[in-house]
Amino acid sequence: MAAAPNRPTRGARSEVVVVRELEPLRASPRGRLVVRILQGDRSRRLDIREYVDEESWRGFTRRGINLSSEEFNALLAQLDELLPLLEGGTR
Repeated sequence: MAAAPNRPTRGARSEVVVVRELEPLRASPRGRLVVRILQGDRSRRLDIREYVDEESWRGFTRRGINLSSEEFNALLAQLDELLPLLEGGTR
């Protein structure tokens, strides 16, 4: 049975466009941690992902995070609590 014409088939991915790539958060001979704004069918998202650049393989890995603007704002709202914990403060 064919999928309805107005619905993507199960497992199909929509086209994602890179709106902007910012300065990497980290760079090494092996690769870098890339920050990008991506545009999908429905919205823009912040994507922070590892990019590997080795002879055997080049490309983005699954290691990363992809946040909507709402999720990013929720993370920023916790910044005052997160920073002391990252810097070795108490729980």
